Amino acid sequence: MCRAGERHCKGKCTDLKYRSASQRVKKAVAKLLRILHILPPPPAPMTGDIETTYTLSELQGLIRTAIRSRPANAGELTPWEIIERSEQDAVRADLVSKYGSLDLAVVAAGAIIADRAEELQGVTTAAVHYSYHNREGAADRAHRAYLSSYEAHLAAGNPRDMGRESELEILRVAANKVTNGTDSETLNDLLDLRRGYISALSEVVPMGGTLKFHPDSDPVAVSAAQAGSACFPTSWLDLSNAERPIYAGTVQDGAYYQSGGMAAAWQQDADVFHFPAGAVAPPTEHGEWIATGETTDGGLRVFTRQKWEIAPAGSRVPRTQPHNLPQWEEWENPTTGEVVVRRPVPRDPPVYKDASSLFVSPDPHPAIAGIGEYEGVAIHEQAHRYQAVVRGITGLENLFVTRRTTLADGTRQKAESIGIDNMTAEGDIMARSDHFAFAYSGRVAYEGGATEIMSTGVEGLFGGQFGGHIGLTRFGADLEMRNFILGLMATV
Repeated sequence: MCRAGERHCKGKCTDLKYRSASQRVKKAVAKLLRILHILPPPPAPMTGDIETTYTLSELQGLIRTAIRSRPANAGELTPWEIIERSEQDAVRADLVSKYGSLDLAVVAAGAIIADRAEELQGVTTAAVHYSYHNREGAADRAHRAYLSSYEAHLAAGNPRDMGRESELEILRVAANKVTNGTDSETLNDLLDLRRGYISALSEVVPMGGTLKFHPDSDPVAVSAAQAGSACFPTSWLDLSNAERPIYAGTVQDGAYYQSGGMAAAWQQDADVFHFPAGAVAPPTEHGEWIATGETTDGGLRVFTRQKWEIAPAGSRVPRTQPHNLPQWEEWENPTTGEVVVRRPVPRDPPVYKDASSLFVSPDPHPAIAGIGEYEGVAIHEQAHRYQAVVRGITGLENLFVTRRTTLADGTRQKAESIGIDNMTAEGDIMARSDHFAFAYSGRVAYEGGATEIMSTGVEGLFGGQFGGHIGLTRFGADLEMRNFILGLMATV
Protein backbone atom coordinates (compact mmCIF):
# COMPACT_ATOMS: atom_id res chain seq x y z
CA MET A 1 0.00 0.00 0.00
CA CYS A 2 1.38 3.41 -0.94
CA ARG A 3 2.24 5.64 2.01
CA ALA A 4 1.20 8.70 0.01
CA GLY A 5 -2.44 7.64 -0.42
CA GLU A 6 -4.99 4.86 -0.59
CA ARG A 7 -3.68 3.07 -3.68
CA HIS A 8 -1.17 0.43 -4.74
CA CYS A 9 1.81 1.87 -6.59
CA LYS A 10 3.97 -1.29 -6.94
CA GLY A 11 7.09 0.59 -5.88
CA LYS A 12 6.74 3.24 -8.58
CA CYS A 13 5.52 6.19 -6.49
CA THR A 14 5.61 9.58 -8.22
CA ASP A 15 5.70 11.46 -4.92
CA LEU A 16 9.35 12.20 -4.06
CA LYS A 17 8.56 12.31 -0.35
CA TYR A 18 7.40 8.67 -0.29
CA ARG A 19 9.75 6.95 -2.73
CA SER A 20 11.93 4.25 -1.28
CA ALA A 21 15.65 4.94 -1.11
CA SER A 22 16.45 2.31 -3.74
CA GLN A 23 13.75 3.68 -6.03
CA ARG A 24 15.13 7.23 -5.71
CA VAL A 25 18.68 6.08 -6.46
CA LYS A 26 17.66 4.00 -9.48
CA LYS A 27 15.58 6.82 -10.94
CA ALA A 28 18.32 9.41 -10.31
CA VAL A 29 21.01 7.26 -11.91
CA ALA A 30 18.80 6.62 -14.94
CA LYS A 31 18.19 10.37 -15.31
CA LEU A 32 21.89 11.13 -15.05
CA LEU A 33 22.76 8.53 -17.71
CA ARG A 34 20.14 9.97 -20.04
CA ILE A 35 21.44 13.49 -19.46
CA LEU A 36 24.96 12.28 -20.30
CA HIS A 37 23.50 10.56 -23.42
CA ILE A 38 24.53 7.07 -22.22
CA LEU A 39 20.93 5.77 -22.25
CA PRO A 40 18.22 6.67 -24.76
CA PRO A 41 15.30 8.78 -23.50
CA PRO A 42 12.25 6.87 -22.23
CA PRO A 43 9.39 6.43 -24.70
CA ALA A 44 6.79 9.19 -24.77
CA PRO A 45 3.56 8.29 -22.97
CA MET A 46 0.34 7.73 -24.86
CA THR A 47 -1.75 10.85 -25.19
CA GLY A 48 -4.63 9.30 -23.28
CA ASP A 49 -2.35 8.58 -20.31
CA ILE A 50 -1.42 12.23 -19.70
CA GLU A 51 -3.14 13.77 -16.70
CA THR A 52 -4.72 17.14 -17.42
CA THR A 53 -5.08 18.34 -13.82
CA TYR A 54 -3.54 17.71 -10.43
CA THR A 55 -4.90 17.48 -6.92
CA LEU A 56 -4.10 20.25 -4.44
CA SER A 57 -1.43 18.20 -2.67
CA GLU A 58 0.18 17.42 -6.03
CA LEU A 59 0.10 21.09 -7.02
CA GLN A 60 1.72 22.03 -3.71
CA GLY A 61 4.70 19.78 -4.40
CA LEU A 62 5.01 20.67 -8.07
CA ILE A 63 4.79 24.46 -7.60
CA ARG A 64 7.30 24.36 -4.76
CA THR A 65 9.64 22.38 -6.98
CA ALA A 66 9.13 24.83 -9.85
CA ILE A 67 10.07 27.90 -7.76
CA ARG A 68 12.91 26.27 -5.84
CA SER A 69 16.18 28.19 -5.94
CA ARG A 70 18.88 26.91 -8.26
CA PRO A 71 22.52 27.74 -9.06
CA ALA A 72 22.82 30.35 -11.79
CA ASN A 73 25.94 28.96 -13.50
CA ALA A 74 25.35 25.61 -15.17
CA GLY A 75 29.10 25.08 -15.54
CA GLU A 76 29.48 24.71 -11.77
CA LEU A 77 26.73 22.12 -11.27
CA THR A 78 27.41 18.75 -9.73
CA PRO A 79 25.80 15.66 -11.27
CA TRP A 80 23.12 15.69 -8.58
CA GLU A 81 22.44 19.38 -9.21
CA ILE A 82 22.09 18.57 -12.91
CA ILE A 83 19.47 15.99 -11.99
CA GLU A 84 17.62 18.46 -9.76
CA ARG A 85 17.67 21.16 -12.43
CA SER A 86 16.45 18.71 -15.05
CA GLU A 87 13.60 17.65 -12.80
CA GLN A 88 12.69 21.27 -12.06
CA ASP A 89 12.65 22.16 -15.75
CA ALA A 90 10.43 19.16 -16.44
CA VAL A 91 8.02 20.17 -13.68
CA ARG A 92 7.82 23.74 -14.97
CA ALA A 93 7.20 22.56 -18.53
CA ASP A 94 4.54 20.15 -17.31
CA LEU A 95 2.66 22.82 -15.35
CA VAL A 96 2.82 25.25 -18.28
CA SER A 97 1.55 22.57 -20.68
CA LYS A 98 -1.38 21.71 -18.41
CA TYR A 99 -2.37 25.17 -17.11
CA GLY A 100 -0.93 27.61 -19.65
CA SER A 101 1.49 29.30 -17.23
CA LEU A 102 2.96 28.78 -13.79
CA ASP A 103 0.81 31.48 -12.23
CA LEU A 104 -2.32 29.83 -13.62
CA ALA A 105 -1.29 26.63 -11.83
CA VAL A 106 -1.31 28.71 -8.65
CA VAL A 107 -4.76 30.02 -9.60
CA ALA A 108 -5.95 26.42 -10.01
CA ALA A 109 -4.71 25.56 -6.52
CA GLY A 110 -6.49 28.61 -5.13
CA ALA A 111 -9.76 27.62 -6.81
CA ILE A 112 -9.66 24.33 -4.89
CA ILE A 113 -9.10 26.26 -1.64
CA ALA A 114 -11.98 28.64 -2.45
CA ASP A 115 -14.39 25.76 -3.09
CA ARG A 116 -13.35 24.07 0.13
CA ALA A 117 -13.75 27.35 2.05
CA GLU A 118 -17.35 27.64 0.90
CA GLU A 119 -18.01 24.03 1.86
CA LEU A 120 -16.54 24.45 5.34
CA GLN A 121 -18.28 27.75 6.07
CA GLY A 122 -21.61 26.83 4.52
CA VAL A 123 -21.71 29.94 2.36
CA THR A 124 -21.03 30.51 -1.33
CA THR A 125 -19.56 33.48 -3.11
CA ALA A 126 -22.47 33.45 -5.53
CA ALA A 127 -25.00 33.57 -2.69
CA VAL A 128 -23.19 36.45 -0.97
CA HIS A 129 -22.98 38.34 -4.26
CA TYR A 130 -26.69 37.78 -5.05
CA SER A 131 -27.79 38.65 -1.53
CA TYR A 132 -25.81 41.89 -1.53
CA HIS A 133 -27.11 43.18 -4.87
CA ASN A 134 -30.66 42.12 -4.01
CA ARG A 135 -30.37 43.98 -0.69
CA GLU A 136 -28.87 47.04 -2.37
CA GLY A 137 -31.65 47.20 -4.93
CA ALA A 138 -34.36 46.80 -2.31
CA ALA A 139 -32.91 49.56 -0.10
CA ASP A 140 -32.56 51.92 -3.05
CA ARG A 141 -36.13 51.26 -4.25
CA ALA A 142 -37.53 51.81 -0.74
CA HIS A 143 -35.74 55.14 -0.47
CA ARG A 144 -36.76 56.31 -3.93
CA ALA A 145 -40.38 55.29 -3.45
CA TYR A 146 -40.69 57.12 -0.15
CA LEU A 147 -38.93 60.17 -1.59
CA SER A 148 -41.30 60.23 -4.57
CA SER A 149 -44.31 59.94 -2.26
CA TYR A 150 -43.12 62.76 -0.04
CA GLU A 151 -42.29 65.01 -2.99
CA ALA A 152 -45.84 64.44 -4.29
CA HIS A 153 -47.15 65.34 -0.81
CA LEU A 154 -45.29 68.66 -0.92
CA ALA A 155 -46.25 69.34 -4.54
CA ALA A 156 -49.91 69.10 -3.52
CA GLY A 157 -49.39 72.12 -1.27
CA ASN A 158 -49.19 70.18 1.99
CA PRO A 159 -46.90 71.45 4.76
CA ARG A 160 -43.62 69.79 5.62
CA ASP A 161 -44.00 66.70 7.77
CA MET A 162 -41.01 66.32 10.13
CA GLY A 163 -41.98 62.74 10.94
CA ARG A 164 -41.93 61.74 7.28
CA GLU A 165 -38.68 63.63 6.70
CA SER A 166 -37.12 61.76 9.60
CA GLU A 167 -38.26 58.45 8.10
CA LEU A 168 -36.90 59.52 4.70
CA GLU A 169 -33.50 60.23 6.28
CA ILE A 170 -33.48 56.81 7.91
CA LEU A 171 -34.15 55.17 4.53
CA ARG A 172 -31.47 57.30 2.85
CA VAL A 173 -28.84 56.35 5.43
CA ALA A 174 -29.83 52.67 5.21
CA ALA A 175 -29.52 52.70 1.41
CA ASN A 176 -26.13 54.42 1.59
CA LYS A 177 -24.85 51.89 4.12
CA VAL A 178 -25.71 49.01 1.80
CA THR A 179 -24.21 50.80 -1.20
CA ASN A 180 -20.98 51.42 0.75
CA GLY A 181 -20.92 47.90 2.18
CA THR A 182 -21.06 49.07 5.81
CA ASP A 183 -24.38 47.39 6.62
CA SER A 184 -24.17 44.53 9.10
CA GLU A 185 -25.17 41.84 6.57
CA THR A 186 -22.35 42.72 4.16
CA LEU A 187 -19.77 43.03 6.95
CA ASN A 188 -20.75 39.64 8.37
CA ASP A 189 -20.91 37.91 4.98
CA LEU A 190 -17.33 39.01 4.27
CA LEU A 191 -16.32 37.78 7.73
CA ASP A 192 -17.86 34.38 6.95
CA LEU A 193 -15.84 34.19 3.73
CA ARG A 194 -12.66 35.18 5.57
CA ARG A 195 -13.23 32.44 8.16
CA GLY A 196 -13.80 29.95 5.38
CA TYR A 197 -10.56 30.91 3.61
CA ILE A 198 -8.54 30.52 6.80
CA SER A 199 -10.20 27.20 7.67
CA ALA A 200 -9.58 25.79 4.19
CA LEU A 201 -5.96 26.95 4.17
CA SER A 202 -5.45 25.49 7.65
CA GLU A 203 -6.22 22.04 6.26
CA VAL A 204 -3.17 22.18 3.99
CA VAL A 205 -0.74 24.58 5.74
CA PRO A 206 -0.46 25.73 9.37
CA MET A 207 -1.76 29.28 9.73
CA GLY A 208 -0.88 32.15 12.06
CA GLY A 209 1.65 32.51 14.83
CA THR A 210 3.60 35.21 16.62
CA LEU A 211 5.62 37.80 14.72
CA LYS A 212 8.86 39.24 16.05
CA PHE A 213 8.89 43.03 16.54
CA HIS A 214 11.48 45.55 17.61
CA PRO A 215 10.98 46.30 21.34
CA ASP A 216 10.45 50.03 20.62
CA SER A 217 7.45 49.32 18.39
CA ASP A 218 4.09 51.00 19.00
CA PRO A 219 1.83 48.55 20.92
CA VAL A 220 -1.18 49.60 18.83
CA ALA A 221 0.60 48.73 15.59
CA VAL A 222 1.96 45.49 17.05
CA SER A 223 -1.52 44.42 18.17
CA ALA A 224 -2.98 45.08 14.72
CA ALA A 225 -0.20 43.21 12.92
CA GLN A 226 -0.38 40.27 15.33
CA ALA A 227 -4.14 40.03 14.76
CA GLY A 228 -3.60 40.12 11.00
CA SER A 229 -0.91 37.43 11.16
CA ALA A 230 -3.67 34.83 11.64
CA CYS A 231 -4.35 35.27 7.91
CA PHE A 232 -0.89 34.12 6.78
CA PRO A 233 0.89 30.74 6.71
CA THR A 234 2.97 29.94 9.79
CA SER A 235 5.99 29.16 7.59
CA TRP A 236 5.89 32.74 6.29
CA LEU A 237 5.89 34.10 9.84
CA ASP A 238 8.83 31.84 10.66
CA LEU A 239 10.79 33.23 7.70
CA SER A 240 9.95 36.77 8.84
CA ASN A 241 11.13 36.02 12.37
CA ALA A 242 14.42 34.67 11.03
CA GLU A 243 15.17 38.10 9.52
CA ARG A 244 15.71 41.46 11.23
CA PRO A 245 12.73 42.42 13.40
CA ILE A 246 9.87 44.69 12.37
CA TYR A 247 9.75 48.20 13.80
CA ALA A 248 5.99 48.88 13.84
CA GLY A 249 4.33 52.25 14.28
CA THR A 250 1.21 54.23 13.46
CA VAL A 251 0.59 57.21 11.19
CA GLN A 252 -2.60 59.09 10.42
CA ASP A 253 -2.29 58.33 6.70
CA GLY A 254 0.29 57.05 4.26
CA ALA A 255 0.87 53.57 5.74
CA TYR A 256 3.96 51.84 4.38
CA TYR A 257 6.44 48.97 4.70
CA GLN A 258 10.15 49.57 4.21
CA SER A 259 12.40 46.56 3.92
CA GLY A 260 16.13 46.52 4.55
CA GLY A 261 18.11 47.45 7.61
CA MET A 262 18.76 50.60 9.60
CA ALA A 263 15.30 52.07 9.12
CA ALA A 264 15.26 55.61 10.50
CA ALA A 265 12.65 56.57 13.08
CA TRP A 266 12.36 60.16 14.26
CA GLN A 267 11.21 61.02 17.76
CA GLN A 268 10.10 64.43 16.45
CA ASP A 269 9.98 65.21 12.78
CA ALA A 270 8.51 67.79 10.47
CA ASP A 271 5.76 66.46 8.22
CA VAL A 272 6.46 66.79 4.50
CA PHE A 273 3.71 67.33 1.94
CA HIS A 274 3.53 68.15 -1.76
CA PHE A 275 1.33 70.83 -3.33
CA PRO A 276 0.78 71.72 -7.01
CA ALA A 277 2.75 74.68 -8.30
CA GLY A 278 0.94 77.92 -7.49
CA ALA A 279 -1.23 76.41 -4.77
CA VAL A 280 -1.40 78.17 -1.42
CA ALA A 281 -0.53 75.86 1.46
CA PRO A 282 -3.41 75.94 3.99
CA PRO A 283 -2.66 76.96 7.59
CA THR A 284 -2.46 74.22 10.19
CA GLU A 285 -3.16 74.22 13.90
CA HIS A 286 -0.26 75.84 15.76
CA GLY A 287 2.02 75.49 12.77
CA GLU A 288 2.71 76.70 9.26
CA TRP A 289 3.93 75.34 5.96
CA ILE A 290 7.46 76.21 4.93
CA ALA A 291 8.56 75.86 1.29
CA THR A 292 11.75 73.81 0.99
CA GLY A 293 12.49 75.14 -2.49
CA GLU A 294 12.43 71.56 -3.84
CA THR A 295 10.19 70.29 -6.63
CA THR A 296 9.31 66.66 -7.42
CA ASP A 297 9.74 65.14 -10.87
CA GLY A 298 5.99 65.47 -11.25
CA GLY A 299 6.14 69.25 -10.75
CA LEU A 300 4.89 69.34 -7.16
CA ARG A 301 6.35 71.84 -4.66
CA VAL A 302 7.65 70.33 -1.42
CA PHE A 303 6.65 71.90 1.90
CA THR A 304 7.56 71.00 5.45
CA ARG A 305 5.56 71.68 8.59
CA GLN A 306 7.42 72.85 11.67
CA LYS A 307 6.26 71.51 15.02
CA TRP A 308 5.79 74.04 17.84
CA GLU A 309 5.60 74.10 21.60
CA ILE A 310 2.52 76.12 22.53
CA ALA A 311 1.53 78.12 25.63
CA PRO A 312 -1.49 80.39 26.23
CA ALA A 313 -0.97 84.05 25.38
CA GLY A 314 0.34 86.03 28.33
CA SER A 315 1.97 82.99 29.96
CA ARG A 316 5.17 83.55 31.94
CA VAL A 317 7.53 81.25 30.10
CA PRO A 318 11.26 80.91 30.78
CA ARG A 319 13.76 81.90 28.14
CA THR A 320 15.04 79.06 26.01
CA GLN A 321 18.47 77.82 27.04
CA PRO A 322 20.95 78.07 25.52
CA HIS A 323 20.07 81.58 24.41
CA ASN A 324 21.04 81.00 20.75
CA LEU A 325 18.08 78.62 20.23
CA PRO A 326 14.71 79.99 18.98
CA GLN A 327 12.82 81.92 21.66
CA TRP A 328 9.12 82.16 22.45
CA GLU A 329 7.08 84.39 20.14
CA GLU A 330 3.49 85.54 20.01
CA TRP A 331 1.52 84.10 17.09
CA GLU A 332 -2.05 84.46 15.82
CA ASN A 333 -3.62 81.48 14.07
CA PRO A 334 -4.79 82.86 10.69
CA THR A 335 -7.70 80.41 10.62
CA THR A 336 -9.14 80.62 14.14
CA GLY A 337 -7.76 83.97 15.33
CA GLU A 338 -6.44 82.29 18.47
CA VAL A 339 -3.38 84.07 19.93
CA VAL A 340 -0.72 81.96 21.62
CA VAL A 341 2.98 82.05 22.36
CA ARG A 342 5.07 79.40 20.71
CA ARG A 343 8.61 78.28 19.99
CA PRO A 344 9.87 75.70 17.47
CA VAL A 345 10.43 72.19 18.79
CA PRO A 346 13.95 71.22 17.78
CA ARG A 347 14.23 67.97 15.90
CA ASP A 348 15.76 65.20 17.94
CA PRO A 349 18.63 63.40 16.27
CA PRO A 350 17.50 60.41 14.20
CA VAL A 351 17.30 57.11 16.03
CA TYR A 352 18.49 54.32 13.77
CA LYS A 353 17.17 50.82 14.34
CA ASP A 354 18.39 47.58 12.82
CA ALA A 355 14.85 46.75 11.74
CA SER A 356 12.41 46.95 8.86
CA SER A 357 9.65 49.53 9.18
CA LEU A 358 5.93 48.71 9.11
CA PHE A 359 3.68 51.70 9.75
CA VAL A 360 -0.12 51.43 9.72
CA SER A 361 -2.88 54.03 9.53
CA PRO A 362 -6.43 53.82 10.91
CA ASP A 363 -9.59 53.00 9.00
CA PRO A 364 -12.46 54.21 11.21
CA HIS A 365 -14.95 52.12 9.22
CA PRO A 366 -13.46 48.63 8.67
CA ALA A 367 -14.92 46.82 5.66
CA ILE A 368 -15.39 43.53 7.52
CA ALA A 369 -16.96 42.64 10.85
CA GLY A 370 -14.87 41.88 13.90
CA ILE A 371 -11.57 43.64 13.11
CA GLY A 372 -9.98 46.77 14.58
CA GLU A 373 -9.43 50.03 12.75
CA TYR A 374 -5.75 49.29 12.06
CA GLU A 375 -5.98 45.57 11.20
CA GLY A 376 -7.01 45.79 7.54
CA VAL A 377 -4.12 48.13 6.74
CA ALA A 378 -1.76 45.96 8.82
CA ILE A 379 -2.72 42.94 6.69
CA HIS A 380 -1.87 44.92 3.53
CA GLU A 381 1.52 46.14 4.80
CA GLN A 382 2.37 42.77 6.32
CA ALA A 383 2.03 41.24 2.87
CA HIS A 384 4.93 43.44 1.71
CA ARG A 385 7.03 41.94 4.50
CA TYR A 386 6.44 38.45 3.14
CA GLN A 387 7.25 39.58 -0.38
CA ALA A 388 10.69 40.45 0.96
CA VAL A 389 11.35 37.27 2.96
CA VAL A 390 9.43 34.43 1.23
CA ARG A 391 11.03 33.14 -1.93
CA GLY A 392 8.69 32.78 -4.89
CA ILE A 393 5.97 35.31 -4.05
CA THR A 394 7.35 38.22 -6.07
CA GLY A 395 8.23 36.10 -9.10
CA LEU A 396 4.75 34.58 -9.26
CA GLU A 397 3.13 38.00 -8.71
CA ASN A 398 5.01 39.40 -11.68
CA LEU A 399 4.01 36.45 -13.86
CA PHE A 400 0.40 37.03 -12.84
CA VAL A 401 0.30 40.79 -13.40
CA THR A 402 2.28 40.51 -16.66
CA ARG A 403 -0.13 37.94 -18.07
CA ARG A 404 -3.14 39.96 -16.94
CA THR A 405 -1.89 43.20 -18.51
CA THR A 406 -0.60 41.75 -21.79
CA LEU A 407 -2.83 42.55 -24.76
CA ALA A 408 -3.86 40.17 -27.53
CA ASP A 409 -1.10 41.49 -29.81
CA GLY A 410 1.54 40.65 -27.20
CA THR A 411 2.18 44.22 -26.03
CA ARG A 412 1.67 45.41 -22.48
CA GLN A 413 -1.24 47.60 -21.45
CA LYS A 414 -0.05 51.19 -21.15
CA ALA A 415 0.67 52.30 -17.57
CA GLU A 416 -1.39 55.34 -16.62
CA SER A 417 -1.48 57.67 -13.63
CA ILE A 418 -4.18 56.74 -11.11
CA GLY A 419 -3.27 59.33 -8.48
CA ILE A 420 -0.56 61.24 -6.67
CA ASP A 421 1.84 59.60 -4.25
CA ASN A 422 2.70 62.12 -1.52
CA MET A 423 5.02 59.64 0.19
CA THR A 424 7.62 59.40 -2.59
CA ALA A 425 9.43 61.74 -4.92
CA GLU A 426 7.95 60.12 -8.04
CA GLY A 427 4.66 61.99 -7.75
CA ASP A 428 2.34 59.99 -10.01
CA ILE A 429 1.16 56.47 -9.14
CA MET A 430 1.49 54.55 -12.40
CA ALA A 431 -0.58 51.40 -12.88
CA ARG A 432 -1.93 48.99 -15.49
CA SER A 433 -5.50 48.62 -14.29
CA ASP A 434 -6.64 45.60 -16.36
CA HIS A 435 -9.96 44.45 -14.82
CA PHE A 436 -8.66 44.33 -11.26
CA ALA A 437 -11.31 45.14 -8.69
CA PHE A 438 -8.98 47.93 -7.53
CA ALA A 439 -6.79 49.61 -10.15
CA TYR A 440 -3.96 50.06 -7.62
CA SER A 441 -3.42 46.28 -7.73
CA GLY A 442 -1.82 46.83 -11.14
CA ARG A 443 0.68 49.39 -9.88
CA VAL A 444 3.95 49.26 -11.78
CA ALA A 445 6.42 47.10 -9.86
CA TYR A 446 8.73 48.78 -7.38
CA GLU A 447 12.49 48.61 -7.64
CA GLY A 448 13.30 45.04 -6.64
CA GLY A 449 10.17 43.62 -8.29
CA ALA A 450 7.56 43.86 -5.52
CA THR A 451 4.02 44.63 -6.68
CA GLU A 452 0.69 45.47 -5.05
CA ILE A 453 -0.93 42.18 -6.09
CA MET A 454 -0.36 40.28 -2.85
CA SER A 455 -1.01 43.30 -0.62
CA THR A 456 -4.32 44.37 -2.17
CA GLY A 457 -5.29 40.73 -2.58
CA VAL A 458 -5.06 39.86 1.11
CA GLU A 459 -6.56 43.21 2.10
CA GLY A 460 -9.62 42.27 0.06
CA LEU A 461 -9.93 38.66 1.21
CA PHE A 462 -9.15 39.18 4.89
CA GLY A 463 -9.85 42.90 5.38
CA GLY A 464 -13.02 43.10 3.30
CA GLN A 465 -11.76 45.92 1.08
CA PHE A 466 -12.47 46.20 -2.66
CA GLY A 467 -15.71 44.26 -2.31
CA GLY A 468 -13.75 41.23 -1.14
CA HIS A 469 -12.78 40.76 -4.83
CA ILE A 470 -16.17 39.12 -5.35
CA GLY A 471 -18.07 42.10 -6.80
CA LEU A 472 -19.65 43.81 -3.80
CA THR A 473 -20.20 47.59 -3.46
CA ARG A 474 -18.78 49.63 -6.33
CA PHE A 475 -16.01 47.13 -7.12
CA GLY A 476 -16.09 44.54 -9.88
CA ALA A 477 -15.58 40.84 -9.24
CA ASP A 478 -12.13 39.34 -9.81
CA LEU A 479 -12.28 35.70 -8.72
CA GLU A 480 -9.02 34.92 -10.52
CA MET A 481 -7.30 37.41 -8.21
CA ARG A 482 -8.93 35.77 -5.19
CA ASN A 483 -7.85 32.31 -6.33
CA PHE A 484 -4.31 33.45 -7.08
CA ILE A 485 -3.87 34.82 -3.54
CA LEU A 486 -5.29 31.66 -1.94
CA GLY A 487 -3.10 29.57 -4.23
CA LEU A 488 0.03 31.49 -3.21
CA MET A 489 -0.74 30.85 0.46
CA ALA A 490 -1.37 27.16 -0.12
CA THR A 491 1.66 26.40 -2.29
CA VAL A 492 4.50 28.87 -1.67
